[in-house]
Amino acid sequence: MRSARLAWQSLRLRGGLRRRWWQGVRLVLVTVVANTLRRGEEIALAAEARAFMVGRVPLAGPGRGRADVAVAVVLLGALIILRRAG
Repeated sequence: MRSARLAWQSLRLRGGLRRRWWQGVRLVLVTVVANTLRRGEEIALAAEARAFMVGRVPLAGPGRGRADVAVAVVLLGALIILRRAG
């Protein structure tokens, strides 16, 4: 929508809507379609660079185990000790 608004304002400020207004409207439509296609291609390339595929199921992250709980308890204890010391 922003692209269409900017193209319309640009055409209007350049005086493109005087005698042959239909040509001005055509130019705006061509500009908006071209910008939309370019933006879609940029999004597709970015998704491809991140290895995104439509049919692919995302992998689950690592699970939490006993070691994670132990680290959390140690960190919490260290935080409490540092708070009392300072």
